[in-house]
Amino acid sequence: AIRFAYYLGGLFILSFGVIFAALSGLGISPINSMPYVLSQITGVKLGSCVFAVYAVFVIAQVALKKGEIHLIDLSQLLVSALFGCFVDMAKAVLGEGGDWGYPVRFLLLIAGIVFSAVGVSMYVGADLINMPADGFVQTIVTQRKQWHFGQVKQVLDCSAVVVSLVLSLVFLGRVDGIREGTVLTALLLGRMM
Repeated sequence: AIRFAYYLGGLFILSFGVIFAALSGLGISPINSMPYVLSQITGVKLGSCVFAVYAVFVIAQVALKKGEIHLIDLSQLLVSALFGCFVDMAKAVLGEGGDWGYPVRFLLLIAGIVFSAVGVSMYVGADLINMPADGFVQTIVTQRKQWHFGQVKQVLDCSAVVVSLVLSLVFLGRVDGIREGTVLTALLLGRMM
């Protein structure tokens, strides 16, 4: 029960990290860039877009396992839905943001990175259920023994940024959600954890 509470607390804190980074306007984490851009394109709540993208990662895991469905894979869908709700709650608490100067926006970005680092450390430390992107990476690593988790995670993060850039340019006519904060998150998040 304590591990489960710690896990949920980590997801909740992580959701605030996502929203702080989004409010900064300086770019969000690579893996959350796709849901963010999809939310901007469709007008659908960010939490719902997080769930949709994470569900694709779960479906990809099942496909890589040649259709084998395990309870742990399905539980990732539940975690994705819960995390999406947490993201929407964090958005409701923190609001839409404002017309802040760069120093305030930078502080929001740093808050986003810190909250994300604490949240991820908590949910990973609970050792219960991977978030879908991490589960997808783990599935690839399990099947391709010569690849390492860090390598595959880096490829996935870079791919997420490229897909987000393309979607943003094609549908919005501008780059949205990917800036210096995306790079800082990639560089600092792991170290802070």
